[in-house]
Amino acid sequence: MLKNSSVYFHLGLPKTGSTYLQAKVFPKIPKIKYFRKHYYNKCRNLQPRDEEKYFFTSETDVTLFEEMDRIKGKFPDNAFIIVVFRKHFSWILSKYKNHIRKFGWLKFKEYFSPGEEGRLDISRHFYSELAEAFCEKFGNRVLLLNYDELKESPGSFIRKIYDFLDLPDEDIVYNRAIIKQSFSNNQLKILRKFNNLYRYNAMRTKYHIINQVHYKYRHFLLHIVAAFARFIPVRTQDFQNELLEDRETIENYFQEDWDNMLKKFA
Repeated sequence: MLKNSSVYFHLGLPKTGSTYLQAKVFPKIPKIKYFRKHYYNKCRNLQPRDEEKYFFTSETDVTLFEEMDRIKGKFPDNAFIIVVFRKHFSWILSKYKNHIRKFGWLKFKEYFSPGEEGRLDISRHFYSELAEAFCEKFGNRVLLLNYDELKESPGSFIRKIYDFLDLPDEDIVYNRAIIKQSFSNNQLKILRKFNNLYRYNAMRTKYHIINQVHYKYRHFLLHIVAAFARFIPVRTQDFQNELLEDRETIENYFQEDWDNMLKKFA
């Protein structure tokens, strides 16, 4: 066991199984004080007790450099970091589909195009730069994981997390239940058109409850449209072609970055 307190941070990346881990894996880990996603900010005022283990989970990507500085400043010697990476094209495509689920209307190339300005703005070596920055700040207190392993061998993947938490003798507990069913291309195409015609603008009043009601109403409306979209036949081949048109270009663009990451994974 560790002699001093330990504060563990799972920081995503988004679209790398975070929802599954947060619902089906992390709450079942023994001997730690686990804070669910919505309580992540409690780490800001945490005063760790000796011999205690704390586990916070969140999901972010382009702001991770700022977050690692904040964690390093608050917990310079007892912070431990977990980050999961997903092969670039698969990750970007999943994030784009989530963009549509979150009221987005951009075409795929407007969302991301290699080397060009878009909604998702990441460098050619984003993963490597992120991993190297974490290791520079936290040394061997960093666990870098491959999303493919979670999909193909979840037991092995979760075992690495338990070992990182210094729980090598504990039996891992998890299940394979699907947390959130993805939208079909039929639904995504209709939703994108709906979002474009009826664009969402967040309310910025000083009243949090009003802002939340406005957001929840739009979120509910979007899911009503998605439910009906399941039964509206539309031609989706053009949408599918749009999503896959630049796949090879994107994979080649990030190939060196991914090869570097394969050497860094636990």
